[in-house]
Order: sequence, then structure tokens, then C-alpha cells
Amino acid sequence: AATPHPAPPGFSPSCPAQWCPSGSASDACQNRGWATRARASLGVRHGPVAKPILFAPVFGGWGSRVSASGTTLQFAVAIVVNGNTTAADAYRTVAQEVYSFGDERDNSGTGPLNTAFERMTDYLADASGSNFEQWDALQRFSFYWMDQPNAFKPLDLVSGAAIAALTDDPRLWNHFGLEIIRFAVSRRASTHFLMPYRRDIGLDAASALELGGPCAAASTLAAMYLLSGRRSPALLTLALDQRTTTTPDTVCPPSDSAGANEALTFYDAVRGDAARGTLGVFYWQCCLKIADETVALPHEPGANDPAMTDFLLGMQRRTGNQSYGVAARRAISSSEQRYQAFPSATRASGATETFDHGNRSFDYWWTHGRWADYGWPRTGVPMHAPEQGAPTWRASHNGLKVAGGGGGGGWLGTVLIGSPVPMLRAAAGMNASGTFAQALARASLVGRFGHFPGDFQGKPMHTLGWEQPDWAEHPLPYLGQTTWNTGHFWPSAGVVAEFLVADAIDRSSSRIWFPGVAAPAVRGGLLYSPAFGTGTWYGDRNVSIWLPNGLFAELSSGQVHWVAGYREGTLYVALLSQSFEAVTITARLNPGLVKFPLAPCTARVWLDNAPSPPITVIDGVLGPVQIPPKGMVALAIDGFEARPRLQHLMLDHSAPRLADSLTTTDHPASSPFGRVLGMALSFGTNLTSAYVVTSANSSLWRDLILKDSRRASSITIAACSLVYSVFDGDGATLSSGNVTAVRFPFDFTVSLPMNAARFNWTLYGIGGPGSGGEFETALLGINVFS
Repeated sequence: AATPHPAPPGFSPSCPAQWCPSGSASDACQNRGWATRARASLGVRHGPVAKPILFAPVFGGWGSRVSASGTTLQFAVAIVVNGNTTAADAYRTVAQEVYSFGDERDNSGTGPLNTAFERMTDYLADASGSNFEQWDALQRFSFYWMDQPNAFKPLDLVSGAAIAALTDDPRLWNHFGLEIIRFAVSRRASTHFLMPYRRDIGLDAASALELGGPCAAASTLAAMYLLSGRRSPALLTLALDQRTTTTPDTVCPPSDSAGANEALTFYDAVRGDAARGTLGVFYWQCCLKIADETVALPHEPGANDPAMTDFLLGMQRRTGNQSYGVAARRAISSSEQRYQAFPSATRASGATETFDHGNRSFDYWWTHGRWADYGWPRTGVPMHAPEQGAPTWRASHNGLKVAGGGGGGGWLGTVLIGSPVPMLRAAAGMNASGTFAQALARASLVGRFGHFPGDFQGKPMHTLGWEQPDWAEHPLPYLGQTTWNTGHFWPSAGVVAEFLVADAIDRSSSRIWFPGVAAPAVRGGLLYSPAFGTGTWYGDRNVSIWLPNGLFAELSSGQVHWVAGYREGTLYVALLSQSFEAVTITARLNPGLVKFPLAPCTARVWLDNAPSPPITVIDGVLGPVQIPPKGMVALAIDGFEARPRLQHLMLDHSAPRLADSLTTTDHPASSPFGRVLGMALSFGTNLTSAYVVTSANSSLWRDLILKDSRRASSITIAACSLVYSVFDGDGATLSSGNVTAVRFPFDFTVSLPMNAARFNWTLYGIGGPGSGGEFETALLGINVFS
């Protein structure tokens, strides 16, 4: 018999259901969310081995909605006996046979996931000019206000650049994706909150945003090198240096998911590199070692890490060893229990409910309490969502993952912490259980979001607010989710892009296929980008993946997702229906993105992977084409030419590889410049630049204490200038100039022409208060193109 817990001190039972009493920083407020969810009794027998237990509701007590007196309630417990199987098998059985969980979702409330993805990328590119993302152009990242005021916490340093390349978006590339790469190679730390500003003195002395990086993990730097088309060896040098600071390059990475993805990414980065040929052999042997050790793990709960899935599938694809695929599917099955699959909310039931009564959705006490602590007015106003009746499956939480985090709690619906998409890739060889994995992956993303959803600690109310197309288009303090952490937006968008590509690969049984590279650990899954290499499309080779915003000027059905690709003379389009009924679709391509001839063209067609009669495409109009329920039609339109806006520069094979040149100079204590890092970066034709950064301290924040043991100087400067010259291979000057910075951080970017051979520079500093005088470095330089 459980004893009801008394109300916490200071708790006001009259407060609204989703609002906290005044004084939200109190323990009473902080504990309220946990206590109201702790409505279960638990009994465990004594002894060395845990015994079977049953959970039952507890009625009464301060958190209960049921009066303890004069009330009779009944409940039932279903006991599932499933033979000699694993916990994953039992969970799957309960989900499918008891709660009828399956693929229940379509795009009824949201429209295509591509449209939501386009809204996300417009948001990230600040298309509205409102800067809701709170991007700081100087620091090259977004404020992470929700956890600390004026903080930066980069969780993902490469998805931004990969998304910009995938979507062929110069806005994302020039202003954000490339800037995040510069952040990654210049900053010293990213694993803790980076708080460069304080209200009183500016830069926070206690948690300095130190320069003299890189802060990115070795595998992330290697992924950036691959993203450059292997043109920027400075990134690979930084990656190798970053790895050998903790592990000798003669020792394999550890046999966990981080080590496995690091080994495979490094192998992809160095294979075929004449200067590093022996490293390629070494990392390949590491990959085999880690894969074989993973295969040998016991088949028991906790022994198989789901984050190993894509590594093992990648090894299966490279070697043909089916045991790696078996281990991948065993690993991913252990993650299924992390996804909600109950209570029952099926289409077949026909059940409906009214949601968002009074046009009111979320209003979380945690959100507004935090913002109030930072000086923003407490709004207490729930987010707007139109009251409407809808099928219960649309607002169901089934398919959402409960991820750890948040002070020991759980985040429901946070796709960025452990991508669900590997389940889709692993499902192909899982027989009947693969259907369950596919359903979980699709239930996480299909028909849920019209924009960035935000994060929710615990169990949010059932709402259709997530479906709204402008859900994120407000200043962050006025949004009602538990958190809207701006550092989460890039990996969240990356997971959506990953799903769109993986869904086409899955439904085509890999007849459509594009290479991927391991994403950062917090997100998991894969990055997709044309820079990682070309793919295949029903036997056609050398196809570049392409997901540009606005590819279709018109798409007649909101039930269809799409993926596209191209090679010279051919455009490829796959239309994937999310509907449970047949859909007849007509689509008109955007002439600004696709060049099509005046004469009719013939499109080769595959309907649910079977070759079908060709269709005629006139004036960029596809269809009408009928797609079966949950089916797919893939087309190859010969005579159509893609008009890329960024990818043609990134994929230009005439753009040369840079010289393997990287300079790091440590200055003595008598100089304010500390460590100076200089490198050249190239991502394609006319996408080459020199990047120079110094760890000099600004006199604007003279109380700053840099905790970098490699920098002994405490001299501050008020301004810093880069004076540079660019030379061709004959030594002739191509250009010269100077760039001045008057605020920390002191870093500089100079665009370089394609015939640059040498970049030389000198740094000049004007002393700050107490320092006096002027300072300069010796002449420094790097080779650009070999």
C-alpha cells in the first residue's frame, strides 16, 4: 500500500494546470512536474535477483485528479508471456498485438515534410530578417538562451554546412554553414556552455570563449574535410592532430559507437590519399576490428548500442559480410523500447477528439520561468493553435522517443538526440520485425511537424500545434515549449533531411542510393551531401543528390514527399506517397531551377520499383501519375538539366586541391597575439578563402582570464588589423589589403582567386588601456594551391 505524498512546501493547488505559482525558481515549482507523473506503486522483492514486478495506479494524494474517498476504480494488468525471447521481442509483441501499433500516419494536418523542411531552412537562413534564431554573426553561432543567458552551446558543427550543400542554398552556405566551420576550427572548447558575454563587463571571465581551436571532434573535422571534396587538407591535418592529442595514431579508436564512426570516417577521408596511404590501411584494419568485436557481443539487453547501426551497415556494404548486417539489426532493435507505442491510437478505430480548446496550446512553467529569470516579462500566454476536431492518431505521442537529458528527465519528441532514421535503414533485413522498425521511424516524423517542433520535458499535452506552419516564427521568450534551444535547430533539420533521403532508399530497396557520412554523436545517423560522392538511381550512376527549396512550382497533393537528383542531361525525381489511399498527382517543376526543352521529353518510370511505361513530360509538367497507397513513383527525365545555385561550384572537378599548408604560431608573453592559426579552405570553384585567427584578448573585456595554458600573455589590444598580400605561382601580386577588427574575436577571412599560390600576412595590434603602444607579428604565410 502506497502512502500518498504530501504536497511540496509552497505548492498552490489552485494554480492552472500548466503554469507554476509565483516564485517559479522555488523547489516546489521545479519538483511539480516530476511529482504529478509519479502516480505508480512499485514493489520489488528482496534478494540477489530482481523479481517480476507489476505497476499499478495510485489513487488519491496531492497529485491525483481522483478523490480518494467514496470512489471505486478498476484497472487491469495484461501479462504477456512470450517464450524464450528478448525484451525487444516482447516490447514489439505488446506494441503490435496488444496496442495494434503500426504505420498509422499520413500528411493530413501538416502537408509534405519537404515543405516543413523548407520552412526550417528558411528559418535557419533568416529569410524573414527577424533573426528568431538569435544568430550572432561575430561569434558565428546562435545564443543558447534557454539554459544560460548569453550562452553558446554548439551541439552540431557540421550539419549546417551539409544541409546548405544538400539544399543547394548559397544563403545557408555563405552566412551560416561556412561560418560554423570557422567557429569549429577557431574555438578551443564546445563541450560546455560557452558564455562570451556578461551584462556588466561583456565577456564572461569564468567561462571564456577561448580561441586557438579546433573545438570540433576529430571525426567531425574529418567529415568537414570530406565535405570540402577532399580539397582542404588543413581540415584533415587538424582532424589527425585532434585525434593524436589523446590517442597515438598507432592505436585504434575504442570499440564503441564514437570510435567506430571515427574509424570509418577517417578511413573514407584518407583512402586513396597517396601521402597518407598507410593510414588508410590502418583505419580499415581498425574498422574490421571494431566490427568483429561488435558481432561477438552477447545477444542480451544493454550489450548492443543502437548508435553502432550505421557503422555496421556501412561495413556490410563495403565487405559483403552479412554478419555485420545481422549485428546492425540486433543493435537497432534494442532502441525500439525507447519509442512510445501505446496507448492504442489507430486509424481503424475512427476515434476523434477536439484538440487545443479555446485556441490554446502549450504554456510550460519552465519555459516562461526561465525567461523571467533572465529579465524577460513573464507572459503566461499559451501558444496559439486553432481548436479543431481531428482523428486521435494525429495528436498521438506514439512513435515519439523519450530521450535522456534535462536534469535526469526525459525529452519526448526530441528527434535530435539519437536520430530515428537508422531504424529505417536497418529494417530491410529484419523480416516481419522490420515493419515495426519502419513504423516507429515514420511515426517519429511523418505528419507531425509543420516547422521546428521544439523540445518537451516529460509528457506534453496532446495538441495539433506542432502542425502549424508558423510554429517557430516568434521571438523565443514567447514560445511555450519546455525549451527552444537554438543549438538544437541544425541537428533537428539534419534529421528531417536524413529521413527524406533514407525513406527513398528504403522504399526503393536501395535501387536509389546515396552515400552518407556519420553525423555528430548527439544526433547520430548520417549526413547526406553531394560532396560525399555520387549515388545511383535504378542502375544510372553518377547521380548527385539535390533537395533545393522550391523545386516544384506546383505539387497537387500534400500527401507526397520528394527526393531529387541529377547528372548531366538527366533530372531524377522520386515521389513518395504517405497516403493510405491511391493518389493521383500532377507536379510542375520550377523553371528557375530546372531547364527543360520546348519539345516534349520522355521520362523513364518505376512504380513501386517495377519498370513502368514511360510518360511524356511537356513544359516541365509531370503527370498526372497515380501512386498506389504508401507507394512510390521514380522518374528519370532525359533532356532536363538541373540549374544548381551552389552545387555546380562544389562539384566542379576542375577546382584544384589546396596545398597541405597549415601554420600555427605561438607568441611569447611580451606579445598580445598568443596563438595565431592560419589556413586556406576550399569547397569548390570560387569557394576558397584564407582564414586567420589570433587568441589575442580584447581590452573591451580586460577582466577576461583566458585559461589557455599555451598562451602566457595577458596584454590586451583595442583593435587588430590583418595586412595581407596574395601571390600567384610566379610571385606576382594578385591582390593586397587590410582588414581591421575592433571586437573579440579577432579573426579574418580573405577570399582567394583560383590562381592564388601564396598568402602572406602580418597582424598589427593597438594596445589597450594599460598596455600602450602598438604590436605586430612577424611576416606569416601559407601556400594556397600547389
